[in-house]
Amino acid sequence: MQIAGRVWAKASARDAVAGALIIPFAAWTLIRLAGLGRPWLLVTAMALTPYAAALALVPVVTALVLRRWLVAGVAVLVAAMLAGCVLPAHLAGRTGPTADRCCGY
Repeated sequence: MQIAGRVWAKASARDAVAGALIIPFAAWTLIRLAGLGRPWLLVTAMALTPYAAALALVPVVTALVLRRWLVAGVAVLVAAMLAGCVLPAHLAGRTGPTADRCCGY
């Protein structure tokens, strides 16, 4: 397909890899922000949000290396939302069981 003088190819393996890396972090963000982590297993998993926020930079770097700008933008947005869940507690210096009480928890 050709639009405005530029040839657009079908989605490549690079698109699939870059997009697939975002899916778990986007799901984590959705569960965290929507407050869906009520079953005991999800409550336990949501305690690992600081680690997920740190690992959310992997899809950003991967998309940038693969030069997938739209995917990189989405990955930055997801990483920023996860960081928004974690950073207020850490910047306030809270530790212990109440340190992760943001985003509706």
